[in-house]
Amino acid sequence: YPKRPDLLRRANRLIAEHYGETLGAGADAAGAKRYHYAKPHHHEVEDFYATSPALAEEVVAVADLKPGMEVLEPSAGDGAIVAAILAAGITPDCVENDPNRVETLRDMLPPGCVTQMDFLAMRPEPEFDRVLMNPPWGRHADVQHVFHALRFLKPGGRLVAIMSPNLPHRNDGPTMELRGLINAWGGWV
Repeated sequence: YPKRPDLLRRANRLIAEHYGETLGAGADAAGAKRYHYAKPHHHEVEDFYATSPALAEEVVAVADLKPGMEVLEPSAGDGAIVAAILAAGITPDCVENDPNRVETLRDMLPPGCVTQMDFLAMRPEPEFDRVLMNPPWGRHADVQHVFHALRFLKPGGRLVAIMSPNLPHRNDGPTMELRGLINAWGGWV
């Protein structure tokens, strides 16, 4: 008996997608979706850094969530931060580009809470009280994602992000600008 129902569902979807109608009910009965994956070039790697449950809980604690707040998780990944937000009694909106992770997130959240797309392509609306995130870090993407995420906050909102450990030591313009904003707003790294 599988100890992880999420892996069982994923395996069933993969089996149903592969065998299709030969199983009788077809791929749709198992909730399988047909995705076409582009093969990455040899120099491209996935820029995903999993968040531990303990760190996700710390992010939620620092965010100081209150009932009724609108919360966004724009780099939702495998749902570790989403799970911690849910444990705090709030249902977040989240964005994730990877179709497999989107399915995991949709299993965790009510319909309409998960958007599959590149967060940086999303049109910002200042409608969230909190943004909690662990963005991609490669090529200083963490800074780019944080600048974009700030545009989703209501006035007086709070952003909590897990950033590259190199952030305090990088001297490129955008990173220095972000550190200046953090200091000016009384935040911390």
